[in-house]
Amino acid sequence: MMNRYSNEYEIERSTSRLDKESSTCGPVVYYNGKPYVYDGESHVLYIGKSGKGKSRCGTISTVLSVQQAGESYIVSDPKGEIYNATYCFLKDKYIVHVIDFRNILESETWNPLELAYKLYSTGDKHKMEIAYELIVELAFLLFADSVVADPFWAQSARSLFIGIVYLLFSFAPADQINMKSVYMLAVLGEQRLGSTNYLRHLIDLLPKDTTASMNLNSYMAAPNETRGSIKCVFLDGMAIFARSEGLIEMLSSDGLNIAEMNGEKPVAIYIILPDESIIYDRLCGVLISQLMKHYMRLAQDEYKGRLPIRMHLILEELASVGSSISGLPDLMATSRSRNIKIYIVLQSLSQLDDLYGKSNASTILANIGIIIAFSTNDWKTLEELSQKCGDKEIDFGTRIVTTSLIKPEQLAGMDVKQALVMIDGSVKYITKLPFYDEIFDFSEWKEPAQLKHKKENNPKYFDITKYVQEGGETDLRVPMMLQNEDIFRTFNKPKINEEIKLQELITKIDKAIERLEGTEEIEEIEELKEIEKLMELDMQEMIDEEDIPDSYDIILYRCNSCENVIALVVAKILDVSYNEAVNKLKEEPQIFKFETRIEAERAKADIRNVGGDVYNLFD
Repeated sequence: MMNRYSNEYEIERSTSRLDKESSTCGPVVYYNGKPYVYDGESHVLYIGKSGKGKSRCGTISTVLSVQQAGESYIVSDPKGEIYNATYCFLKDKYIVHVIDFRNILESETWNPLELAYKLYSTGDKHKMEIAYELIVELAFLLFADSVVADPFWAQSARSLFIGIVYLLFSFAPADQINMKSVYMLAVLGEQRLGSTNYLRHLIDLLPKDTTASMNLNSYMAAPNETRGSIKCVFLDGMAIFARSEGLIEMLSSDGLNIAEMNGEKPVAIYIILPDESIIYDRLCGVLISQLMKHYMRLAQDEYKGRLPIRMHLILEELASVGSSISGLPDLMATSRSRNIKIYIVLQSLSQLDDLYGKSNASTILANIGIIIAFSTNDWKTLEELSQKCGDKEIDFGTRIVTTSLIKPEQLAGMDVKQALVMIDGSVKYITKLPFYDEIFDFSEWKEPAQLKHKKENNPKYFDITKYVQEGGETDLRVPMMLQNEDIFRTFNKPKINEEIKLQELITKIDKAIERLEGTEEIEEIEELKEIEKLMELDMQEMIDEEDIPDSYDIILYRCNSCENVIALVVAKILDVSYNEAVNKLKEEPQIFKFETRIEAERAKADIRNVGGDVYNLFD
C-alpha cells in the first residue's frame, strides 16, 4: 500500500478546534486560520534542533491550552521560558508550585526525604514499601555504578545511605529528617563513644532485622581502610546537597508537600533549571519521579485507577533530566490509563538510546502516539522519520517510480515553525505551526513577579552526639502499625553522662600519647595507654547496674560468607583448633558464653570486625 499526506478533512477529523469556549487541550498540531489540538490520550514526542520551534510552537502553546481547559500539569523548564510566558495566566482555581533551581534563595522548598518519611510513618505496609522504593531510587541516583570502578564501592555507599535514612526515621524528630542530617550523621557518627562510637551505639538499639541495621552492619564490620573508602564515595555522592547554604536551606524543609496533593483541584508545578549548568538536573529528575509515583498511586488507591483531573507531564530537554527518571519506560506504558499524558522533548532519537538503552528506548517510542518533528541535524533521526512516513508512487506515464513520501534531506531543510506531524501512525502531514503568542491573547501578559518563600535559616539537623548524650535514644520511634507488635526490644539506658566524662578524659590521654610518640618517653606512653585501658573497662562496667549474671552470652547470628576468617577468630577466642571452629560454625546461630562482660564485648568486636553478625544476649 502506497502512502500519501493526509488531507484537510482527515486532519480536522483527528483533531479538535481550540477556542476559549472549548475544554479541549493538548499540543497544537494544525493551523488553518484557527488552531487545532490533539486532545486524545496518546503520549507526545517533540523532536528538533534548537531554534526551530519546539518550545514556541510546541510546549508553551500546550501549557497555555492546558491552563485554558483547567487541567493539571508538571513541567521541567530549562531557562524558565515556559514559566515566564504562562505563569501570569494561571487562574485562582489552580494550586501553584514553583521549584526554582535557578534562584534557590527565592525558591519554594522541597525535602527529598519528606514523601518517603510520611509514607513510612503511616505504618501501612504497602505505603512503607513505596517509601523504600523512593529511598532506593534516590540512593541509585546519588551512587550510580561506574563502568570503570568496582561496583562494590557504589553498592556499599548505597547501603550506607539507606541505613542512615532509616536510622533517621527511627530516631530523629520530623523536622530534622533531611539530607543535611544524612550527611552530618555520617560525619559525626564515627566519633568515639567509650569503647564504641555513636553510630554503632544507635545501631545496637535496633533489632537486627530492621532495614537500618541490615544496611549498616556490613559497613560497621568492614576494616577501617575499607570503611574509609566507602565513606569517601558516600560523601562524594552527597556533595550536591552540601554545595551551598542556600541549597541546604531549600532542601531542608518542604513547602511542596507532595503527600498532600489529592488530585481534587488542578495543580501547576514548574521546575525551573539553569540551562548553563547541569548540577541540578539530577535533583529535578528525583522530584519528577517522586511526583509521578505519587500521582500513579493516588489514581490507583483513591480514584479506582484514573485521576479525576488529567495530569500533563512536560519534559523539556529530556536528555538533561532523563537519566534521573529511570522509571520512564514503565511510566510511559502505565500512565495513560491513569489519565496522565506525557510530553517528551528531544533533539534526536539517539538521545533516548543514550539515556535508556535501545530496548527501553523502543518501549518509550512504542507508547508515543503523536510525533511533532521539526528540523534536526541528526541524520539517523531524519532517516527513521522518513521511513515512518513510508513510500509513494510517481507515475511518469511510461513508468511508475517508488520513492520516499518525504526524504531525509527534505526534513532537514524545513524552515522555522515547519514540522512533520504524525498522529497514531495513520495521519501524517507537513504544516507550519504558529508561535504561542500568535494563537493566544497576550495583550494582558505580565512578567512574573519575583516569588519569595520563607525559609528556615540555619536549618536543623540531627546531631547524633547531642542526641545520645542527652539520652534521647530511649524514645525509639516505630511505625504506627508496629507499635503493638513485639518486635522492638526494651533496652536499659546506660549512664551516658558519666560515660561522656570518661570519654573526654580518654580523648585527652589520646592527645597526650600523640604528642609523646616519636620521643624517648616510652615508659610514659605505655603508662598512659594502660590508664586508658583501665578507664575504658570502667566505662564498660557502667553499662549494667544489675546483679552480675552467671554468664555473658553473645549470639553469632550470621557469618555472611565469611566463615573461614570468622573460624580463625573463634578458634582463638575459644582456644580450640581451626577445624573445630569450622565445624562449630556449620550451624547458625551459635551462642558463646563468657565469664566477664569484657571478654564477651571483645569477642563480639573481633567477630564483627571480620564480617559476622553478632549480638549481646545480656543487657
